[in-house]
Amino acid sequence: MDAKATTRKRALAARDAIPATDRAARSQALCKRLANQVLRGAAHGSALTVAVYAAMRSEVDLDAFVRALYAANARACFPAMVPDLQQGASKRSVMAFFSVPEGRYATARAAVLRHPLRVFDPATLAQLGLAPVEPSAFDAVAVPLVAFDDANRRLGYGGGNYDRFLPRLRKDCQVIGVAFREQQVPRVP
Repeated sequence: MDAKATTRKRALAARDAIPATDRAARSQALCKRLANQVLRGAAHGSALTVAVYAAMRSEVDLDAFVRALYAANARACFPAMVPDLQQGASKRSVMAFFSVPEGRYATARAAVLRHPLRVFDPATLAQLGLAPVEPSAFDAVAVPLVAFDDANRRLGYGGGNYDRFLPRLRKDCQVIGVAFREQQVPRVP
């Protein structure tokens, strides 16, 4: 097993070992800190566009942060896998972000957001009221981390989706890694 796979396995095991009630309480606290940090920029009357994610397995649950975004009239945008149209007829998929209006959040969560690896037809997402959002539109991005270190290096699940997405953001976009302290490692390989 290579260094990345070993680090990933250990960090995920540490995250999974956090008791569910503790994980829920700590997710709430993290959401409050995220809201305070991200929404500070909204105080000047401009609506923010924020990329978030729906938690898989034992990830930090951002539901309270999403609700704070809606309360502040910010746009909450979630990732979904869609066919890579630049690859023509190939079966490759790419991660794209879609704005989820508050009134569509519960439906989108059940139909799309709980299935982060399923590939969706963009027309199906449009029928659900989800609109694509270009990376240049984001004011802030909450990135789920598998592992991180003091040098701000991150390790994800290994698919490279955020590695391809993050360089496409504006230079002034806030990028905030989200994880529990148990996921911190001495050095990300």
